[in-house]
Amino acid sequence: MPARTVLILQHVEVEKPGLILEALTGHGLDVDIRHLGAPGALPAAAGLAGLVVMGGPMNADETDVHPGLKLERDLLAEAVRHGVPVLGICLGAQLLARALGLEVADRARTGQDTELGWAPLLDTDPADPVVGPLAGVPGVLHWHGDRIVPAADTAVLARTETTPCQAFRAGPAAWGLQFHLEVTPELLDEWLAEPSFAAEAEEALGAGALDRLRADARAAAPALRAAAARGLGHFRDLVLDRAGLPRPAGGAWVRPATGADATRLTELVRTSAAYEGAYAPMVETYEVTPGYVAQHEVHVAVAEDGRVLGFYGLVTDPPELDLMFVADDAQGLGIGRLLARHMKERARAAGLTEVRVVSHPPSEGFYRSMGARRVGTVPPPPPEITWERPELVIPL
Repeated sequence: MPARTVLILQHVEVEKPGLILEALTGHGLDVDIRHLGAPGALPAAAGLAGLVVMGGPMNADETDVHPGLKLERDLLAEAVRHGVPVLGICLGAQLLARALGLEVADRARTGQDTELGWAPLLDTDPADPVVGPLAGVPGVLHWHGDRIVPAADTAVLARTETTPCQAFRAGPAAWGLQFHLEVTPELLDEWLAEPSFAAEAEEALGAGALDRLRADARAAAPALRAAAARGLGHFRDLVLDRAGLPRPAGGAWVRPATGADATRLTELVRTSAAYEGAYAPMVETYEVTPGYVAQHEVHVAVAEDGRVLGFYGLVTDPPELDLMFVADDAQGLGIGRLLARHMKERARAAGLTEVRVVSHPPSEGFYRSMGARRVGTVPPPPPEITWERPELVIPL
């Protein structure tokens, strides 16, 4: 069987994979996130479906202080040799560069200050499937002092005024990104809640730094999320190919819903062809509210152009799949299976062992195909519902 594990190496608790994890979740992959402290054994690269190495404050050459960095560099070199899809972020990009024999220069050598803040990339290679979608995005998050020194033959994909190599590619399946593609406004809030991060930001940007960083993150988020989804979708597809798993139809991906999605999700429910005729009264006044989205695990499947293809709402206490809808024009594309896999992974991550679902009668076959078993029948609560509904349990 092909390997299905994506190994994510995380050096700092708050430097989480963010949008990268979103892109990988819900496709049948096993994501192994390791928080690195003391050095320890790492798996052989040949047995991985993908490798992601996150950022951190250390220098890529501080192998005497952080012996685990040498293990990571060796693993990255091995992964590139075996054609494993690789993504390095900030420190991870610098470790990949060192694994390939490139230099990483510190601030004393470059004479450049820390590059910190939201700013656009320059000279982005539009042909690159991972970095190319970021061309024209108003800002990505930069937060680094050391800089990769590209060789004459390095495939440099983007730069900024003070950093000549913001992104590079090694062969067909390995990328190093000096900037933080993964960061959402919510993840940035976690960073800035850390005293060391906040102090570094204020030292680099001065008074009001934290508020400016948060405001810039919110302004950049819509365009960045859409562009990152396309780029990370390509990386995910390479991982799925190596794992022997199907690519999602039409490049669909799943992201957390926001309050701004509530109106569209309500429309999707009320106009669903699955609730025509006798079933129509059940949904004609139904509303998905911003409060519902904020309170529960609500995730939407979207196309590459941002169009909503479907969504689910998972209640964790008590555990129940409360809602799952696929847009009429997205039926038959595998969106329901994508959402179901994603829901299962989120439920397992929440510590659940099974999820209850009271099914719309015509949907029982779908849930059974996803592994659900029927445990009973729910009587109708009139007046909106006048028919019995099957009660099922989805084991996790």
